[in-house]
Amino acid sequence: MKTSDLHSMARLPRRAGALRPRTALLVLAWACLLLAPALGPAQQKKQEEEKDYIKVIHADSFSRSGKTKITTLKGNAIVAHNDTRFYADEIVIDDEKDTGRATGHLKITDPDSEIVGDLITADFTQELAVITGNVRMKHQKKPAEPEQPAGAEKPESPAPAPGTPANQKAPETTGSNKEKEPETVQEFESKLTVITCTRIDFYYEVDRAEAIGNVVAKQEKKTVYADRLVYDKKAEILTVDGQARVETEDGDLLHFRGVVVDLDQDTVEGALISGQLHREKKQSTEEKKPPAEQRLAPQPGEKPKQEAPKPAEGGGG
Repeated sequence: MKTSDLHSMARLPRRAGALRPRTALLVLAWACLLLAPALGPAQQKKQEEEKDYIKVIHADSFSRSGKTKITTLKGNAIVAHNDTRFYADEIVIDDEKDTGRATGHLKITDPDSEIVGDLITADFTQELAVITGNVRMKHQKKPAEPEQPAGAEKPESPAPAPGTPANQKAPETTGSNKEKEPETVQEFESKLTVITCTRIDFYYEVDRAEAIGNVVAKQEKKTVYADRLVYDKKAEILTVDGQARVETEDGDLLHFRGVVVDLDQDTVEGALISGQLHREKKQSTEEKKPPAEQRLAPQPGEKPKQEAPKPAEGGGG
């Protein structure tokens, strides 16, 4: 197939008829016709952008069967559904079943996550991607960009000093040579969370991941071990219904029967079975002074101190 043909078919509409009853489609169509005159240009544009397409970003080769409704992308294949992208050596999309399958050097990404594994199967109806085999998920929520008032212009950068190279930024003139410290929690990026397991069911539209099999979830000094857990990406909360073990680099070791770990607030709550908490012994900085009688006693080899003779009483004249 020619490259021009590939670009002309880069947006693959999902088969809606197989997903909903025909009556519902007719009702929906009439509703759209009735509402269309009342919608402004901005709303119409938004509806157009929200149409459900499987977008083909790139592929070295493209083939599509009109009879079987199966599309095959090979070689550096990249497909997008909403904000989620699928990368693989080969991606096969079945329009009739509304599913996809990706193999070879695969990964899934969204604005703040990446998942890799050996095989991806996708159900576009449920907006679900199932990743199996040597699964590894990395997530780090990015801080929200501050909103600027409408019509506000960004402050201009100060002019570089004479003799400063063109590619070198001028120093910030904030009244101090120190870099400004973040003032709110939102200005910090969240901590990196890494989950390894044998399978992840990733509901990408709602940002929920269900990790299954030999699950290890780690964030900085805290590690959670379980057979199964649910990770709410937006809230940054790990939930385990069954047995779980939580370890910290400080030496804490806790066994739970059901636990909720809030990574954002750094809290752990659950039904504790057993555990141990590491405690640091505080050592006093003051030196312990010996009792007075010990200070007066001579040390081995030391001569006892002679007291000065007292003057005789009545020794006048």
